[in-house]
Amino acid sequence: VAAQVPAQPPAPHDHGAPTAQVGAVHLATSCAAAAQPGFDRGVAFLHSFWFSAAIETFNGVLKDDPGCVMARWGIAMSWWSNPFAGFRSPQALAAGLAAIDAGRASGGGSDREKAYLAAVDQLFRDAGTRDQRTRIVAYEKAMEALVARFPEDVEARIFYALALGQSALPTDKT
Repeated sequence: VAAQVPAQPPAPHDHGAPTAQVGAVHLATSCAAAAQPGFDRGVAFLHSFWFSAAIETFNGVLKDDPGCVMARWGIAMSWWSNPFAGFRSPQALAAGLAAIDAGRASGGGSDREKAYLAAVDQLFRDAGTRDQRTRIVAYEKAMEALVARFPEDVEARIFYALALGQSALPTDKT
């Protein structure tokens, strides 16, 4: 039986505009109250693997609150992109590290927020001298420590779970 072929190819995959529905997320921050909804939206984009929209949204948060350390964290996480991808470009590594350094230079953030920033720093810092696997395992350990210190932080547990998946060797069947 011959299959019927459509007259036009299907439309390319399109995520739509950054106003598309991505779900509700809340990660409490010490950022200005006016910046919190935008920050939460950026985290939702991050969870949806919509990294360009996340970076754009976190940059918008910085316009509302230039001292929002967690927006810098979100930008760095977005530059890391897919946690299960194997390669990070030198440009992505430099951009992520720049976001982390700007967050640290601000001097702001709670102890919990500084722990988030320190954890993501493990993914980017010394990329020229430490291999990616070493940095990923260091990130996973930093997220484990963050969760142990702040067990009520649901988002920290989510990012820790992603770190565990990211650091697991494909050959480990345990």
